[in-house]
Amino acid sequence: MRALVLALLAGAGLCDDAWLRENAKKKSVVQLPSGLQYTIIESAPWDETRKPTNHQKCKCRYTGTLIDGTVFDSSQDGEDMSSAIFAPADVIAGWTEALKLMSPGDRWKLYIPSKLAYGSRGNVHIGIPGDATIIFDLEMLEILEESMLDKLLDQYQLFIIAGSTMVALYFYFTGGVVSGKTAHACHILMSDKNLCAKLKKDLDTLAAAGLNQQGLFIKFGELAKEHSTCPSSKSGGSLGVIAPGEMVPAFDEVCWSAPIGVVQGPVQTEFGFHLILVAARISAEENEAEQKRESSKSK
Repeated sequence: MRALVLALLAGAGLCDDAWLRENAKKKSVVQLPSGLQYTIIESAPWDETRKPTNHQKCKCRYTGTLIDGTVFDSSQDGEDMSSAIFAPADVIAGWTEALKLMSPGDRWKLYIPSKLAYGSRGNVHIGIPGDATIIFDLEMLEILEESMLDKLLDQYQLFIIAGSTMVALYFYFTGGVVSGKTAHACHILMSDKNLCAKLKKDLDTLAAAGLNQQGLFIKFGELAKEHSTCPSSKSGGSLGVIAPGEMVPAFDEVCWSAPIGVVQGPVQTEFGFHLILVAARISAEENEAEQKRESSKSK
């Protein structure tokens, strides 16, 4: 029975591949070397040439379907054509490539092969089967002003900044105000509890064998990029600076109780199973002191 299911799934993937080959023959379809295909529905004004950087947020409208027309996701809420905000670094590879080519006013139809989307795992949370080609009607409405921290990320491609250095950079580059304690956490999100447990065991084995903390964070980031179904996978699972109560309760509890630099999980939430790695926790007093130091420097 299992062999039959696997054969049917493989067949579905082959059908999608054949569909893409036929779609590429249409005169209106552009196929990029990566395999991403698109058609232009509307073009940006001739004098609008801006493109987003990797971490620069874009306001977009979109609807996602399977090749049979089944809608699995949309920014539209009933008759309200609302929008969503994404950065190229935070989304699936097909979107990343398209967003970095688009300008405000562009509206494209994207045909994204599974290797640039959710691969053989699919995304059960929104109804995308494994090896599925997905289609998006994507409109870029606006490129938002890039924060200084985003510019830093684009320039240095930082994966993680630990301890008070993270807080200092936050204040220096954003002028932000942090009240209360904060943490920096990374995670890997999966639907398969057994796989989640296996990755946890593998990471624990590496740590026990003497892998230092920096090496552990790097390995964790590699596994996040390979296995996580969360958009944060593109940033090695990094969720950035978070405050108490920002995450769902089970996740939030780990952020504030787990030992620094020790992988936790599997932790189950309504989104699936998580491995969580807390990189740093900064007390309210440290944040306040850093804020005062940065404030005094600006006088």
